[in-house]
Amino acid sequence: TLGMTPVILSDKVEWIAPEQAKADREAWLKRLETWRERWSKRDTESYLADYSPDFSADGLGFADFAAHKRRVNSSKKFIKVDIRDINLFKYPGVGDEPMVLAEFSQDYQSDNYKTVSRKLQFWRQDKEGNWKIFREENH
Repeated sequence: TLGMTPVILSDKVEWIAPEQAKADREAWLKRLETWRERWSKRDTESYLADYSPDFSADGLGFADFAAHKRRVNSSKKFIKVDIRDINLFKYPGVGDEPMVLAEFSQDYQSDNYKTVSRKLQFWRQDKEGNWKIFREENH
């Protein structure tokens, strides 16, 4: 689709077996579903556990982002988040920290707000093997 086809520039390409690609995708879909469920259930502390201490978005660092989410989520009677049209891109990362870009359409609805956006989540694996969101963008 014009304007929607991802273009990837890389110095090298590493091919993996189709079975491994399928297993990797399923693991990421599960990770994203857990993130989505936590937000939808207003389990704010578990939801925030998916974010890195060096997270940033829209000029907010993690502390301000977390305070905002705690305030907003506690005031809601319900939150419903659905995600679809998911694209996953593995990046080599910096040093020994692999990165993945998860790009998807997000339908958000609460008792007083509704929006549809295209979200970009940048995940990085830390030295302990945990994947954390370090950047997020909504378009």
